[in-house]
Amino acid sequence: EQFDRATEACVKREPGGQCDAPDGGRQCTWYVKLVGAISLDELIGVRSYKELHISGGREYDPTTDRGIGTRFWDGILDAEKSNQRVFEVMKLFARKYHLQPMDLPEPPCGG
Repeated sequence: EQFDRATEACVKREPGGQCDAPDGGRQCTWYVKLVGAISLDELIGVRSYKELHISGGREYDPTTDRGIGTRFWDGILDAEKSNQRVFEVMKLFARKYHLQPMDLPEPPCGG
C-alpha cells in the first residue's frame, strides 16, 4: 500500500513510529526536529535560481550531463561525484550550523 493511502487495517498492523521520545517500540521509533536548512541556490553557488535561468544558465542539462553556469550536478549518475555532492551538503550545513552534530549515535533496538 502507499503510505499516504493506508487502510485502517494497515495502520493497525503497521502503526508507524514518530513520537517525542523514541524507545524502539513499534509505535515509537523516530523523532525529527528541524535544526537548520540550506538552499539549493547556496549549495550550487548561485544568487538565485531565477537569475541563473534568466542568464541562460541551467542547474543540469541531461543531454550534456552538465550544468550551464554551475557544475554541482555534472555527472549526475557518477557515484564518486554523488558522494562528493553529499560531502558538499554536509560541509555547508556544518559551516552554517557548526553547533549541530554531524553524526548521530545509533538508535537503540528493542520494543
